[in-house]
Amino acid sequence: MKRFIRFAAIIVGGLAASIASAFTFNVTSPNAGTISDPTFLGSTNTVSFSATAVDRELTVTVVATNLDTNTTITREQKFTPTDSKIDSSIPLNFSPGTPEGNYRLDVSAHYTGDPTTTTVTIDNLKLDITKPKILEFNPGTSTFVPAGVVHITAFIQEANFKNYTVQVNGQDIPDNTGTTLVNNELTVNWDTTGITNDGSQTISITITDKANNTSSQSISVTLDRIKPSITIQSPSSSVRARADFNVVVDIQDASTASVDVTGIDVILTRMDGSFLYRVPRVSLNGQSGNTQRWTGRILGKKVTLPKQFKLKVTAVDRAGNIAVTQSTTINVK
Repeated sequence: MKRFIRFAAIIVGGLAASIASAFTFNVTSPNAGTISDPTFLGSTNTVSFSATAVDRELTVTVVATNLDTNTTITREQKFTPTDSKIDSSIPLNFSPGTPEGNYRLDVSAHYTGDPTTTTVTIDNLKLDITKPKILEFNPGTSTFVPAGVVHITAFIQEANFKNYTVQVNGQDIPDNTGTTLVNNELTVNWDTTGITNDGSQTISITITDKANNTSSQSISVTLDRIKPSITIQSPSSSVRARADFNVVVDIQDASTASVDVTGIDVILTRMDGSFLYRVPRVSLNGQSGNTQRWTGRILGKKVTLPKQFKLKVTAVDRAGNIAVTQSTTINVK
């Protein structure tokens, strides 16, 4: 008889503990969206929740249901309360190839071993795991940029665009962020005036969509604020009539790489400045001291020269810096 009473007491006590151990469960993120303004899920997400009045281990299950395909992805973890509370989260990450589209989350919690479950449903979610694409950008990689304002532009392909950030050498520049694109293009103006030294600079563009997927592009450019200088080496003062002769011009700039061969123009003019002949280039060779030597050749039998003419040289480097024009008067003997 004593054994029966003791056993009954244990059963009653157990029922009392079960009734008293009801808990409160809330999902704090993500929040439900609306049909016209859904909440976006990306490749990497966190389902955050809180539970109070918890007296033992809690099992939390997240079920993500694609409403277009009726497929599900499930994540489950066990949590131990501290001071009868749990504030934690479960990662919800989607691998490449997971069907995008409309989703619903069902987040449920129950005591481990107890089938009684509390479920919170979050509707109007949209999965977007496609990163934004930066299709075109300017200035291009390994190009030269001049003094003053450089226009940084990029063409973006992203249906759910959120914002962009542009930095130079890892630092923010004025007006470098935005939440809108004009014809899918961003434009940021970079004033190079305050930079102390010319040389390599890194432009970084970061695009983020509404699902917090990000894409970045780093562009290495060279800041060149030095105008090229021109020295006419030959001919110095005269040439022989109907004879072949070379034209040699040295172009000095920030570096030999910054000299733009297509920006060098060597012409012959009459003394009144009217055009006579454009000298064809034979070679462009690097010299010491950041100098490129431009060499052209004139075939005397193919060009009729007046008794006196001018040799005129202009140059623009890869950054767009314009050299002071050089000219010299040549006599024909």
